[in-house]
Order: sequence, then structure tokens, then C-alpha cells
Amino acid sequence: MKQCPKCGYMNPDDAKFCMNCGSPFPKKRRLLPIIIGVVIAIAIIASVPIVLAIMNSSPVVLSASTVQSTLGGKWSVVTNETYIAKYPVKQITIEYANGTNVTVPYPHQIKTYIHEVLVGKVNSTNVTIIVKVIIYTSNITMFHHMLGFGFQFNNNQFYTDITTYDGYNIFYVSSTFPYPHTFVTAVKGNELIQIKISGYSASLQQVESLISDIS
Repeated sequence: MKQCPKCGYMNPDDAKFCMNCGSPFPKKRRLLPIIIGVVIAIAIIASVPIVLAIMNSSPVVLSASTVQSTLGGKWSVVTNETYIAKYPVKQITIEYANGTNVTVPYPHQIKTYIHEVLVGKVNSTNVTIIVKVIIYTSNITMFHHMLGFGFQFNNNQFYTDITTYDGYNIFYVSSTFPYPHTFVTAVKGNELIQIKISGYSASLQQVESLISDIS
């Protein structure tokens, strides 16, 4: 167990954020020998193709343990509601008036669609997370005209922020009315991530941590 430096609440050792006040714990810095660091770096580089292959074939983009370390509580993936849909490239035939036929690829607008559902209990409250990751065939331009300016609005029951994080344009909404819930949309290049949390009002830092774990 470790104590929150802000409110004094005792949290599990693997917690990234305080389960009571939501404050992030400082990251521990470890000094490793240079040789070990080089070996690890080589191993990581060598395993990248394998890791990418696993990520591309699995609909589980957020593990239960990852969510637990960020939001606290106990979590599990609802496997019968979690899936990945891959859209194949289609072809169309262009018929010219001179009798020439040309077949060209005609891809879908969406390349990959991932839908994941997690259920958990945080501070005796049932919480549900729905994650959607959509990979388009080209870069997304939606919201770009407004996301670059930044915006904040908050009161006692409602908080919203339009910001950027790790290359993502983020639209974040968190509220306690009529019940705690959080919604976020993150866009970077041809990738769109949506996270909907019902039963828990997550901080922007917690949401950014989840986005980082997905990407």
C-alpha cells in the first residue's frame, strides 16, 4: 500500500492515481546500468513486429489490470460484447465507351473498428467502460477547426475541456449529474478513440493515461 501525498488515502501499490481524490502518483525513476538498458532497447525493437501483430488482431485494447491501476477497483472484460471488425478492400470496374474495362481498388472509409466493454466496481459503485477505436483509410479532419483553439468550462457538476495530448486532439466531458459519467473523443491522424465511462467521473489526467495505454 502507498499513501496519497495530497489527501493521505492508502492505495494499492500499482495505483497510478489516488482512488479517493484522483491525484496522480509521481512516477518512480529507476537508474539502470547502460548495458542493461541497451539490451532491453534491442529486445523491444526486435519484438515490435510481434507486438503490433498481436495488437492488430486483438479487440482488447485496454486490459482489466491497466484500468484497475488507473481508476482503482476491480475490473473484467466483457468478452461477448468485445470485438474487432475489419473491412476488406473492394474493387470497382470502370467501363469506358470504347469497350475498355479497368478494375481499380475502392476501399472502405473505415479500415478497422474495435469495440470493447469492461465492467468494474470502484468504491462499491458499479462502473462500465465502453471503448471504441476506429482506424480510417485516411486522416480525419473532423473537429480540427475547433480543437486547435482550446476551451474549458466547469462548474460543480459539469466539466469539459478541449485540449491536446501526445499528438491527439481531445474533447473531454465529465459530470456528476444525474450520475457520475465521463466521455472523451481523441483524434490523431487516421485514428479515432472514444471512451465512455458510466458510474465514475474520471479526471482528464486519468483519461489521458487510458488513451496512452490504448495507443
